[in-house]
Amino acid sequence: MPNLTFVLPHWLYWMLLALLPPLVMLLLGRRRQHPGPAALASVPIASFLLLTGGFVGCHRFYLKSPLGRVYVPVFIGILLCNIKGREARNQVSLATNGVVSGEFKIERFKTPLGNGRAGAAERLADAEQLLLRSRQALAAAGTQQQRWDDGSRGLALLTLLLLALDAARIPGLCRRYNTRHTQPPPAVGIVCDERQAPPAANGTNPRSTRR
Repeated sequence: MPNLTFVLPHWLYWMLLALLPPLVMLLLGRRRQHPGPAALASVPIASFLLLTGGFVGCHRFYLKSPLGRVYVPVFIGILLCNIKGREARNQVSLATNGVVSGEFKIERFKTPLGNGRAGAAERLADAEQLLLRSRQALAAAGTQQQRWDDGSRGLALLTLLLLALDAARIPGLCRRYNTRHTQPPPAVGIVCDERQAPPAANGTNPRSTRR
């Protein structure tokens, strides 16, 4: 996510990381205590996975939905945009330093030029060229940074939209999953072989009556 000012405390991060596996085990244990097939999907577990790992489609994979694969490239795109955006921000920082340095040198060499010192004009011209190049680099880096930030922001908004839609559909997705996995198996016809047929009630063999 670009331009986030909130920093998650380390103690909260490690606490959530330590409590996540026991919490999932507790939810699964409570589900197994209830009668019914063990493969049934649980709305609380699906909702918990959506909140904690929904940005990579964990809730969809839990429900064995192929749409979970949509989240993975979107998340990879966010990471890529953040990496490129960080590189662009470094370039912006370097170009900004170049602009500040060029402006400082111009102000510094104006005084020797006014006093008629030798070489002051060349130094002033070099400083002006440095300032011009730094401003051009700053404009280019700023454009790249804005482009990558916009891409990251757009993918993040897309992820939030998909999560909001899935959050409203979690109960229905769980019901469809349970219905699909609790349907009785199709009836299989039983073929009876006459050679293994039981004897008739009158004691005669059914095969002996055939010619």
